[in-house]
Amino acid sequence: MLNYEEFKKEILKRVREEAGEDAEVEITVIQKNNGTPKEAIAFSDKENNLQPLIYLESIYSQYCAGAELSVCVGFTVEVYRSVMGVDIDTAYKDWKTVRNKIEMAVINKAWNADTISGIPHRDFLDLVLYCRVIIDKNENGVASMIVKNYMLKEWGISEEELWEAAFSNLKTEEFDIKDVNEVLRFIYPEGDLTGLPDKNKFESALYVLTNKYQNRGAVGMLRTDLLEKFAEMGGCDLYILPSSIHEVLLLKDDEIPVEELRRMVRSVNCGVVDEMDRLSDEVYHYQRGSRKVEIAA
Repeated sequence: MLNYEEFKKEILKRVREEAGEDAEVEITVIQKNNGTPKEAIAFSDKENNLQPLIYLESIYSQYCAGAELSVCVGFTVEVYRSVMGVDIDTAYKDWKTVRNKIEMAVINKAWNADTISGIPHRDFLDLVLYCRVIIDKNENGVASMIVKNYMLKEWGISEEELWEAAFSNLKTEEFDIKDVNEVLRFIYPEGDLTGLPDKNKFESALYVLTNKYQNRGAVGMLRTDLLEKFAEMGGCDLYILPSSIHEVLLLKDDEIPVEELRRMVRSVNCGVVDEMDRLSDEVYHYQRGSRKVEIAA
């Protein structure tokens, strides 16, 4: 088996051969969420402004799990050709077409000061909201691009119109609230769940709120209509724990001190959550009837 550095050199060589002479293929370092550097295979095309990125870490993980190198190469080139097949004008240059493809996401403000400097954004507690254009979305993942300031001029719209579309689309986006044990049983259908209570005898203390594709679903915490309905069903106010940029956890506002919850969030962030996916070290609170999320006092 090749080590990471050997794999990187070999896959770059083979992808260049497979992609053909019209594609320029390089390995580059991308600053992701929270300033986390990630190596990616970057494509550029002489006739297209799209520049697909395929992260090496995920491809190498497939290889280590048993995928043949040829399969990894084929997958990488297939992603490149699929993205390059997108009609760029249809994808994001016409506002009438793109308006319904705008989705919001949320990241930590302090940890992403450089990232947000060139994009339309709005503060939300210790976080910041930004927008993405969804190019493709299916069970295999989500292809999207961040909305940048220059795009508003190309679309001929104001920033206010962008946010109007983003909040309108958020209201119709599909979100789920599931018992955390239900989620675990889906991930580990036959795995070792020793220590978890019998589902028929247990009312979960924790629930997961995320979107249909479990991709940047933490923005669901802005859906106060869902939080209100869930809180009313439980007859309680809610604590919201920032599990990652992809989901948040909901639990009953009970006797657990807020500082204890904060310590738990920080411990999980440091020991479990990938640095790129961390959302916040804070704990949030939703009071029934308020229609407002706040940092827990």
